[in-house]
Amino acid sequence: MSKAFTREDDAGPEPVHASAPPAPHTRMGRARLLDRLAQANVARDAAQAADLEGRLAAGVVAAPDDPSVASLGAEVTLRDARGRKRVVRLVTPGEVGLVPHGASPASPIGAAVAGARVGDALDLASGEVTVVAIAWP
Repeated sequence: MSKAFTREDDAGPEPVHASAPPAPHTRMGRARLLDRLAQANVARDAAQAADLEGRLAAGVVAAPDDPSVASLGAEVTLRDARGRKRVVRLVTPGEVGLVPHGASPASPIGAAVAGARVGDALDLASGEVTVVAIAWP
């Protein structure tokens, strides 16, 4: 389009500033957020309380159709060759650090655990482990 057909004060349409919807969370993450909200309310920290309420408004990840398969929201117990156990909780990326032992399916261990069933052998950077339990807290 030629400049001859535009007005100098015509900068075009107003840009749209859409905010991203809050990310969903697991039941484990929701429980931790509720604890933090209670603490913010006791401390009368209105800004933190408002932020936490916004995050809580995102809802909860639904339980999977097949609870025998590890997916978002699962607590997976692994055992290595020496018999040592380790728990991995599959959480959203926003819950890593919020939920103890949380791992996102985008992380190496989360990717290895997601889709696993009890009895499956998984190759991790630390060696082979076996899935011994899947729970849905």
